[in-house]
This record gives sequence, C-alpha cells and structure tokens, in this order.
Amino acid sequence: MCFSLSRYPELVDSSSDPAGLDSGVACLTDAISEALDVIAPMRVVTVKPKYRPWCNGEVRTLMKRRDSAYRRVRRSPTPANVISYRRLRSCARYALERAKFTYFRSSVEGAVGPRES
Repeated sequence: MCFSLSRYPELVDSSSDPAGLDSGVACLTDAISEALDVIAPMRVVTVKPKYRPWCNGEVRTLMKRRDSAYRRVRRSPTPANVISYRRLRSCARYALERAKFTYFRSSVEGAVGPRES
C-alpha cells in the first residue's frame, strides 16, 4: 500500500461520536488526498494555442462567417442556407490555402541557400 494506515484508529473512533464526525471526514479526506499525491502528483501543464502565422484577419473573418452559416444550416437546412454555407466554406478554404502559400513563399524567398552563404 502506498500510504500508511496510521490515521485509521482516529477515523474509527470518530465514527462512533457524532461530534467527531467532522474530524473523521477531514481525516478521511486528508488520507485520500495523501494517497492521490503519492499515486498521481499534481503538476503544471501549459497548453499553448496552435501557432498559425498565416491565419490573418481576413481568413479569421471568413472562418467565423462560415461557422455561423454552418450553425444556421444545422438549425434550418433550407436550400438557400446550404448553398450559402457551401459557398462560404469554399471561400474560407481558398483564403486559408492562399494565405498559407503566401506566407511560405515569402519565408522561402528570403532564405539563403547553403551554397550561397
């Protein structure tokens, strides 16, 4: 067992006394917390957003419009809403591809090759 049962008598004694019920619950909570600290210690995890430098304001605006059109289609799938969503989906995809291409082309054009240095 990972943790000691040294507090077990305190826990058993508090169960017979109604006034000591709070101390028994606190003792049990501490024992569970100690066991969890041994088995699965807490650690800090940093979650970083995806880094997409090519995703500019125009692309974000089109993606937001596409997402709102998708929600509109899910609520009421009329032919006009479906056509609008498909058109916005195509525009957003094209704008994203164009922005990626432009970003990578500009980063490659400025690079110096190994033979040119």
